[in-house]
Parts: sequence; C-alpha cells; structure tokens
Amino acid sequence: MTPDDPARIEDALARLQGAPGRPFRVRAYAEYHDAACDLTGDHLTPCDVERYLGKGRRLDLVAQFQAHSGNTSGYAAFVRHLVARYGPRTDLLQVTEEANVAGGHGLDGDFPQVHEALVAGVLAAKDEARRRGLARLRVGFNVATTEDGDPFFGVLGRLGGGRRWSEAVDYVGLDCFPDVWDHPVAPDGQPGDLSDAVVESVRWLRRELPAAGLPAGVPVVVAEHGWPTGPGRSPERQAEVLERVIRTLWDRRGDLDVVGYTLFALRDARSAGRDLFDQFGIVRDDYTPKPAFEVYRRLIAGADQAGSGHRGAVQVRQGGDGDGDGALPVPHRAR
Repeated sequence: MTPDDPARIEDALARLQGAPGRPFRVRAYAEYHDAACDLTGDHLTPCDVERYLGKGRRLDLVAQFQAHSGNTSGYAAFVRHLVARYGPRTDLLQVTEEANVAGGHGLDGDFPQVHEALVAGVLAAKDEARRRGLARLRVGFNVATTEDGDPFFGVLGRLGGGRRWSEAVDYVGLDCFPDVWDHPVAPDGQPGDLSDAVVESVRWLRRELPAAGLPAGVPVVVAEHGWPTGPGRSPERQAEVLERVIRTLWDRRGDLDVVGYTLFALRDARSAGRDLFDQFGIVRDDYTPKPAFEVYRRLIAGADQAGSGHRGAVQVRQGGDGDGDGALPVPHRAR
C-alpha cells in the first residue's frame, strides 16, 4: 500500500468538510492486545490522528478488543484510558468492532470473552464519561448484518443485566454492505434493490435490539457502508450506489431513527489491485478523486444546508484495507 500523505489527507478532509469549522468527525481505531503499551492510548490508526482534529473536527473512536487471553478487566481499563485521554475531543466511542462476527476474519468476534468485554467496556466508558462530565461523548457498539435470531444479542441481554446497561448504550452501529461479498441485490427500482436492502438491514437490527436488553428505538448509526471499484465495478456505479444508499437513509431517517452514516473508505489500499478490499476508496491511492468523492461532498453540504443539525464526519485509517472512511452528519440525541 502507498504510504499515507498527511497533507493530502488533510486536503481531502477539508474538501469534504466544506466550510471551515463545520462540525465534522474523524474516525480512528485503537486496539487492545493485552500488552502494557496498550494502556498508553498511543496505538491508534492512524497513529497521529490528532493532527486531523480541530477546525470543527472531533473523533469517532473505535476501541477494538483483540486480546487472546480474554482479559475483560484489562480491556475495561483500556477503554477508561481512552475516555480520559481523548474523551474531550470525541463525539462517538464504539466499544469493540463487529463482535458478532466470528470465523477467522480477525474481527473482535474471534476473541475469547468478547461478549463480556463489550458489556464491560460500554459500562466502563459511560461511567468514565459521566465522572469526567463529558456530556457530548456518546457510547455504543456495532454489529454486522447477520440472520434473524442472532444469539449474540441474547447473550448481551443476559450479561448486561438491566437498566444500567440499557442507559449506558447511546447508539448501536450497523455495518452493512449490500451488493458486496455475499449480499447481492436486485436492479435499481425493483424489489430487493439497494434501497430495500439497506432499509431491511436497519429493520433487522431493530428487531434484534430487544433481545440485547435495549429499547427498539435506540438510535442507529450506519457505522460502515461502501461499494468497491475494480474488475466489473465501475467508478461511475460506485457514485450511483453511494448516492442511492445515502438518499434512502436520509429520506427514511425519521421512521428508521438512523442518525448517522459512515462511508468505507476515503482512499484505496491499492488502486491497481483486484481484491475487493483494494479499491473501496472514493479517492485512488494517489489521492485522485473518483466520481463518488464529489457526490459525497455534495451530499454532506446538502445535509448541512437543510438545517438538520447533523454533523459531518470522516474516518482516517492507515494501512490494511484503506486509510479512510467518511461519515455523513450525526446529531446528538439526549438519552
């Protein structure tokens, strides 16, 4: 992968954000591996994310649980440290990454005691935020779309144990990728198309939330969505997919109670690559914009001009499968 160019990342963020000072989120990842160095809070992706904050930009921070020992108490301490260090500059703190996905993908669901870590992390984050008076910080977790009756939610409900748990969860993130991997969709305008697929994904999550001991109306953030370019996948179609999905979520935001959308990803990992993960970006690996970049910039500006109170955001992510995600505005909800 081409090394990051912080100046060009900054330029891309500024163009998406639009007016200087417009509220905007930058998404970053911290991983807990059971090592003492984790407690420094410095092991973030990107490693120097604070350079992208300010000028209205705040953090959307993910605290991943990657501990082979299943050390939940250590993870809770790690989350508290993140709140202490980054909380004043953070809007959203996501506890774990796709903890409901197991099977050798390297996601948090592959690690022992992940359910216990998720509950302990959420409770620790909320307690630390309240103790420090961080009223802007919203605490939640995310899941990937699976099948009806996913036992993951019932386990969380049993471990959460009632009111303290339900009051600590401010939002739930949803990762959905229709027409990517094993999620094909019908042609646009037909039953089962992109719009229907994303709406059904949100409805699926709403059906599952009561089993987790959470109210069905808890705010939902589409934490990851994207559509890669590559062989058989044109940049023009990527722009169409992005606009169609975002407009669907925007138009249905009231009845679905979706309060935010995050795009995966800002930059390609390898624009010449043929793997699906190589070309998720809305800019190429040399930072040349694809058509989707301008579409996304326009949609963010339009949401702001609509006077919705929404907040724009973008993730900056180094290495692996791309160095950035983008997120459409998210309003705060008092809960």
